Amino acid sequence: MLYKIIKSGDLFRISCFFLISFSLVAQDKKEPRKSYNSVSTIYDSCQVVCNLFPANRENLVATEELVFPAITNNSECYKVPNDFNPGCLLSYNNSKWFLVKVLDGDSLTFNFENSNNYDIDAAIWGPIAGNDLDSTCFTSTQFPQSCDYSAINPTLNLYNADSGSFYLLTITNYSNDDTDILLKQPEGGSVIYSYFCSETSNISSPSGGKQNLQAINSLQLSFEISPSSSFTAKGGNSIELLPGFETDSSTVFSANIGECINTSQNYNPDSSIIVCENFDNHSKNSPHLYTNASSNEMVGTVFAITQPECRINSEDSFLKMSKIGVDKDSTRFLWGYREPYTSPSNIHLRTNEGCPTYPDQRTTQMEYLYRAERTLPILDTIENYANLNTPFHLSNDLSYGQYNNYDLWNFYLKGGITNLTYRINGGSWRASIDYTPVWEPFTERYLDVTRIEHIGNVPKDFYMDFTTDDGLTVDRYLVTRSSCGGHFCGTTVFNRLADSTVIVNVFQGDINVDMQLGSYAPFGGFGTCFNLGKLSEGEHSFPLKSAKGDFVLDPDIFVRVKFD
Repeated sequence: MLYKIIKSGDLFRISCFFLISFSLVAQDKKEPRKSYNSVSTIYDSCQVVCNLFPANRENLVATEELVFPAITNNSECYKVPNDFNPGCLLSYNNSKWFLVKVLDGDSLTFNFENSNNYDIDAAIWGPIAGNDLDSTCFTSTQFPQSCDYSAINPTLNLYNADSGSFYLLTITNYSNDDTDILLKQPEGGSVIYSYFCSETSNISSPSGGKQNLQAINSLQLSFEISPSSSFTAKGGNSIELLPGFETDSSTVFSANIGECINTSQNYNPDSSIIVCENFDNHSKNSPHLYTNASSNEMVGTVFAITQPECRINSEDSFLKMSKIGVDKDSTRFLWGYREPYTSPSNIHLRTNEGCPTYPDQRTTQMEYLYRAERTLPILDTIENYANLNTPFHLSNDLSYGQYNNYDLWNFYLKGGITNLTYRINGGSWRASIDYTPVWEPFTERYLDVTRIEHIGNVPKDFYMDFTTDDGLTVDRYLVTRSSCGGHFCGTTVFNRLADSTVIVNVFQGDINVDMQLGSYAPFGGFGTCFNLGKLSEGEHSFPLKSAKGDFVLDPDIFVRVKFD
C-alpha cells in the first residue's frame, strides 16, 4: 500500500466528508488510564447522562451525520436523574445520548436505521431552557417531545421546533445485539448533533454522511478507502492519498491523539455572553437616583439585560446590583441598589468589567418632604358615583422650594376607557386624553393605557373628578402627594370618597415591573399601583419591595388616608 501521512501537531482531529462509519471501543478499566486534559467522563464512573454535556463542554463533537455501534451489555455506564421521564421507553439500557441543535425547519422527522434491523428505540426532550446546558437534567424530567418504541427503526417527530435551541436525544439498543446505528439529517429541516468524544474510535465499515470523527486516545481506520476519499484535520493535519491509492479492509491508518477538543460549536448560553449596555441616559437631566438623607442612603434603579454594577466613590470597588423584577414587555430586568450616602453626583454604572462607565447622579439632596396637609376647597356633594375600576400611575415633581402648586405630568389609567374627562378641585372639565397605545421614547416601548397628558401645576393635595358621560356621572378621589426626594420617589394616594378605599401609586420602580407594597400585590396590571382597600384615616407607612420581597427599595413609603 502506498500512502503519505502529513502530520503537523499533537492534536489530531479528523473531519470526514466521505462514506464512512466508526466504532466506539470503551477503555479496559484494568489498564492504567492515559493522561489527557479533560473533566469527568463516562469512563471515570457511571455519570448521570444529562450531566455529561454541561460537564464536558470542551469534549463535545459536533457533526451533521454519524454511524456508531449500538451499545451492548451497558458497556457505557450511565445513570438517569431521579425524576427522569422516559416517556414511552420500556427500557433505557444500552443508551447513547446526543445534543441536537435545530438549525432550521418547523416540523422535523427523524428516521433511525440500523444495519441488522434489530429493535432500537428513541426519544427526544426539549428544548433545553435558555440553551443553558446546566438545565439539561431538568429537561429530562419533562415528558419527551416525541418517543417511539416500535420494533427495528423508530421515527421521532419534532413539531414547532425551536430554531437555534438544543434538544436531548437518546437512542437505545433494546435488542442488546450488535448493530450499527445511522444518525442522519431529519426530514423537514437540518440539525447539528453533538456527542461526547470517546476514548478510542475504530472505523471498520463505510456508510454515508458528512461526519466529524474524533477520539481522545486513538483513532483507527480499518476499511476499504477509495481514491476519491479525502481527510482533513485541525491545524492543517491531513492524510493525502497518492494517485491510484486504494486499500483492502486492513488497517491503513492509526494515530494516538492525546486530546479531543471540538471548536465548531458554542455550548454557552446567550445569557453568559456579556454585551456592554448603555446607561448614558442616567444623567443630571434624567436620573434614576435619589438621596434619602434620613437614612443616609443613595437609592436607584437601572433597566438592563445583564446584571449591572454600581460604584459609589471612584476609589470604591464596583458592586453587583440586585434584581428587582422583570420588564413585562422585553428581555431586560429592573435592578436596584441602596448604598451609604456620600456624594449625590458620584455614582457610576457599568455592565461589567471592561465596559464603559456612566454617571447616575442627582445634584440635590432631599429630605422626606411635603407630608404636611394642604387646605382643600369645599365642593358640592356627589350624588351618583361610577367606579372606573382602574389603577393609576402618575408622574409628578414635588420640587424643593415650591409650597403651593406642584407639577403633574403624565397620568396613566387602564387602557380602553373612552369619553373620559376630568377636573381638578371642581374646576372646568378637561379632555386632554390619549386613547391609543402610548409610545415612551425614554424606555422605547408602547404602553396600552389611557393617558392624560401634562396637566400642569396643581396643589399638592386636591380633588380629582372623572366622568365618561358629559359630566353627569362622577368618580371622585381626594389625592395626596408626598416625596422623599423629588420626582423619582414621589408617592400618590387616591382616596376614593364613594367607598372609602385607597389606591396608592409609587413612582419608584416602573409601571411595567411588579413590586410589593407591604403585603399588597400590584393592582390592575400596573406594577407600582396598589389597591389597599379600606384603611383608617391617618398616616400609614409600608416598605416597597421587589416582587419576591428579597429587595427593599424603600422601607418607609408614606401613605396619608383622608376622605374629607
